[in-house]
Amino acid sequence: MLSANPSQRLWNATGSRAMALALLAAIAMGAVLLFQVLPLSVFSGEGVITGIVAGLFMVMVCVALAGSRARSASYAVAQRRAGFFIWWFLLISEVIFDHMGDTIRSFEGSFSPQAYGEGLIWALCFLAVVVLSVGRPGYLRELVKPQNRWLSLFAVICLLSSVFSPAQLYALAWAFKLILVILLLQLCCGAMESVDDIIAFLRITLWAFFILSAAPIALAITYPEAAFVNGRLPDPTFLSPIAASLMLLAIILISLERRTSYVIAGVFGAGVMIFAFGKAGIIAGIFSTLLFYLLQRKLKVGAMLVLGLAALGLGVALLTPVAGYVQFYNGTAQVGTLTGRTNVWAAALPAFRQNFLFGKGYLASYFAWAFAKNRLSTAGHMHNGFLEVMYNNGIVGLVPMVVFVWVTAKNLLASLRIASRGGRARDPRLGQVYLLTLGCAVMYVNLIINGMFEASFGARAVSLFMLLIAVFLLSRRLLGFSAQFSTPASLKPASRKPAGPAIEAVTS
Repeated sequence: MLSANPSQRLWNATGSRAMALALLAAIAMGAVLLFQVLPLSVFSGEGVITGIVAGLFMVMVCVALAGSRARSASYAVAQRRAGFFIWWFLLISEVIFDHMGDTIRSFEGSFSPQAYGEGLIWALCFLAVVVLSVGRPGYLRELVKPQNRWLSLFAVICLLSSVFSPAQLYALAWAFKLILVILLLQLCCGAMESVDDIIAFLRITLWAFFILSAAPIALAITYPEAAFVNGRLPDPTFLSPIAASLMLLAIILISLERRTSYVIAGVFGAGVMIFAFGKAGIIAGIFSTLLFYLLQRKLKVGAMLVLGLAALGLGVALLTPVAGYVQFYNGTAQVGTLTGRTNVWAAALPAFRQNFLFGKGYLASYFAWAFAKNRLSTAGHMHNGFLEVMYNNGIVGLVPMVVFVWVTAKNLLASLRIASRGGRARDPRLGQVYLLTLGCAVMYVNLIINGMFEASFGARAVSLFMLLIAVFLLSRRLLGFSAQFSTPASLKPASRKPAGPAIEAVTS
């Protein structure tokens, strides 16, 4: 590859400086406007800490952009590295900021300083994605292609339905994050040029989920008096599937790279999954793990792992505070109602009928029973991903979500079929594609099973829904790699020789 001539370097340097100055001016003007509209509560001690975190994130993004660009001859490489970093930080921001605020205050449009801080992080991430897109905007066309357009359509529907949501500001903020996640993941996937890039993405995701799983444990150690709520760790229906996803990510990477750190992360994820004792998360995690080894015909390894998880679960249920929850659960009628889920579904049935076409507005389910005086007041959502979409966005939103889920499965099955028949013994890359596709398939199964009992997709763009969107986009990338590597070289079309030397403009 030839280097750029002096005039091109001068042009690129001048353009980069102008873009940097424009970016700094936009940030300064935005900060001034932000300080004018934010409530005084944001400038409390907690708000100042939130601002410091947001400032550190902006500095780290700038360092990541500058460092990756300095080490890269290709803008795609710099774009990918910076995009991976933003993805990692966007995931771990869930534990940096507490967005599980008071439902009544959120309904009234009054948010805590931490909620404003997390929103500021989303805005900064969006700004960074815009800057990254300026030098390589071609990936945006992928958003309207036949398969991707269903996910894009769902995001647009969520944004539009926020207008008639019971809590418009709350819904608009989360619709903005959903659009941000889709743009960011499309940027990352569009810049993936090899199988190693997919492995690097999963590695980044693993360590983000490690932090998501470790933070509640660290909090429980720091404040043991608040460690257990009714015998379980706080928010077990969310923590168990998070830890199960960590375990699956570690298992996938172990099959590709033998590293002790992956083993430690996998064991830790399994322990947190069991200890949190979210029943749907545990069942989905164990089933997906067993499926990963069964499809590889590694029956002995799968059986040993499942037996180990069962023994760990039994020990936790008998020897830890979780035993109190198990006894309470068995002594009530919650088994027959799936811990009250069937009651929630029955109570929401009239709303499904009355708002069949457009639903009640994005995230309306979070406020469905906020003012109720019965046990439904703690429901918070529909405890089912598809019913969640149906309640909030009606059949108009449910159709693109169902197609999105179906297309993901279709891509994964097609990639598995091609990779399994393409001669993995002849091309090691095809073997990697097969294992990565199989890993994405079991993560998909894990998320869908859990989504039958929790709103892990279709609602707020939190880590589990973000992971499902990532699996969808990775399924398309893996399908392309499996088709590419399984085609004999003699059958591939001859590449045309460029008419002149290819000179890549390097942005300084």
